[in-house]
Amino acid sequence: QFEFPPNTVLVSAVYAVSLSKPLLKRLKLEIQHCIDLTGRPDLAQYLKFAIAPVSTPNLPYQFKLVEGGEFSSNTGYGSIQRKKFCLVCILGEEWTNGGGNGVLIASVNAVTEGEEEEEEQQPQQEENEEEEDNDDQEEEQNEERGKEEEEDDNDSNSDDDTSTSSTPPGASGACKESTTKETNLPTNTVSVAGPTTMPNTDHVNKAQSTGVRKAVTYAGLVYYEEKGIEDMVTFTAAKNLEALIQYIERKHSLAEIGPDTSFSFKFPYDYVELNVTAEQDEPFTGWILRPHTKPTRLYQEAIDKFGDKEHSRPSCCLISVYGSPDAVPFLNYFIPLEGVVRPVALNIHKARRNFTVLVSPTTSPTTSSSSSNTITEATASSTGGASASATVDVDKVKKVINSVLVSQFAALSSLPKEAIPKLANELYAVHLINSAVRDNPSVEKFIDEFKASLTFMAEMSDVQEHCLKFLNSFLAVSGSFTSAAKFLYQKWIEAIKTELGIDFIININF
Repeated sequence: QFEFPPNTVLVSAVYAVSLSKPLLKRLKLEIQHCIDLTGRPDLAQYLKFAIAPVSTPNLPYQFKLVEGGEFSSNTGYGSIQRKKFCLVCILGEEWTNGGGNGVLIASVNAVTEGEEEEEEQQPQQEENEEEEDNDDQEEEQNEERGKEEEEDDNDSNSDDDTSTSSTPPGASGACKESTTKETNLPTNTVSVAGPTTMPNTDHVNKAQSTGVRKAVTYAGLVYYEEKGIEDMVTFTAAKNLEALIQYIERKHSLAEIGPDTSFSFKFPYDYVELNVTAEQDEPFTGWILRPHTKPTRLYQEAIDKFGDKEHSRPSCCLISVYGSPDAVPFLNYFIPLEGVVRPVALNIHKARRNFTVLVSPTTSPTTSSSSSNTITEATASSTGGASASATVDVDKVKKVINSVLVSQFAALSSLPKEAIPKLANELYAVHLINSAVRDNPSVEKFIDEFKASLTFMAEMSDVQEHCLKFLNSFLAVSGSFTSAAKFLYQKWIEAIKTELGIDFIININF
């Protein structure tokens, strides 16, 4: 759908700038690009804004470079002033000649806004005069052709440094042949955001890469999905992080998205590989990671195609993760990325699943059928193996949970007051507090509401879910509230283990 000038590569998303009313003054557009300018501010000279009309009679949209625009080496954004509606993007120029003058090969002259207006006015005038001028134009062309043939015969043995430009019959689409005045060197350039054919470098002044393609930064992230008794971990990457997240939220709505990371491909690698067998600093006894492909790679060409009409799904690597009942409680498994400029590793973080198995009262003589708050369960022990059947009194568990909350009241009250309203909104969203507490929030009221709801819970699964919602609300606020959630979680586990001798497991990822 898009055709870009020769010798360019798309380094941003394409945006449509359109409003319901005409613009009365210039609009400053800020667009994120994927070129890493850190320590290389000189690359900014090869970044250009390009535009195309919002409405066009025929596809593809023809983009032209425009003058102006600023590119900050600190933010990864480019800005430009515009007063007309259009499609807009950022392009990177790929090649210069090797003569030391930095002249771009097959570069296209940028147009100003004044020239844009002239171009828009000219088609109407040309349509009105076209029929009148057809005959005269044909006659003039015939005369000029005759003169050119005569000059060619006279100058066939002399050097000619003038530039020419031609498109061979049948040449169409993205690949066009052109020549430049500076090098008089034919170039074949693919004007899409994919691999570009390198110009012929047999000439004395050899073409040199601007370094733009090597400086492209990519966003990678991991997301988790439950698949039966195992977890499916997916690593995927794209130039545009927001597009990647939107895809996951739309197609994998139940997935848990981990933190994102950025990377650039290291020459001469054209792929990034996950080193799944790397040595680990933390124990992972009882955990199994099994990649679905070997080697476990994402190729740059495949990553770049995401967003094309025929490539609506991003390239990805799948890893199955399984934790046995006697596995260490938490998995922190770091997978280095190979083939990247700066060292980076993905952290596969998982908590061991709760393997609690309820035992029927008729099969356990220690179970009291008269108590609705007592269940018998076999729990997975973190020290190895499953413990013997243990009778668990849910009321006792609730009592320990409440006592921990009360003992940590002073610590919880020290959390920043400015974020208390946000915590109130999170708790209200999961129905842990009522609207009156939300409108007049305090830590004391949150705890009172939590304890009141806990009183009416008779099943261990309900107690676990209640605690999980409470902790997740703290995590959603982030900052010191995340630390508070981890602290409270650990205190609950330790207290219940110490006082009741059982493992209290909440499936939560910090």
